[in-house]
Amino acid sequence: CFSALFLAFASQAAHTDEVTGHGLPGSQNLAQLINNTGDDIEDPIVDDLRVAIIAALVNPVGAENQPNATGRPEMVYLLNRSLEGISLGGWSLLNKNDDAHVISADLWLAPGAIQSVTIGLAPLSNSGGLISLLDENGNKVDGVSYTKNQVAKEGEWVIFR
Repeated sequence: CFSALFLAFASQAAHTDEVTGHGLPGSQNLAQLINNTGDDIEDPIVDDLRVAIIAALVNPVGAENQPNATGRPEMVYLLNRSLEGISLGGWSLLNKNDDAHVISADLWLAPGAIQSVTIGLAPLSNSGGLISLLDENGNKVDGVSYTKNQVAKEGEWVIFR
């Protein structure tokens, strides 16, 4: 059995700049999150979960991330969990090294839809790693991790949800 105590200041922002630690514009603070009834703020924190990373092809069959690779590329599958369509233009997927793949400006995700995103400039590690999804403002919307064992066999999908 474990117990934990988490401390935070009421003015502490939910989303912060990774370099400075300062709150990002429009980010809610702890006091707003605790007192959130949905009536007093425009963008409740539940919107952070509007798009989820549900699966990834991290280790496709054959050579990957090479200019002459002919096999299937690395891919991440996203699910729109909200009741509204979402433009993913300007959103990005980050790998464990914080290399970013910016999602195409014309990608639209209908309510309940699943869409694959081919990873380009942010290769996923076959030794285990992280995948983070950031919205157009740089706020983390979702993140997942995977192990070396999960991607050991070429061509197998990692299912996160």
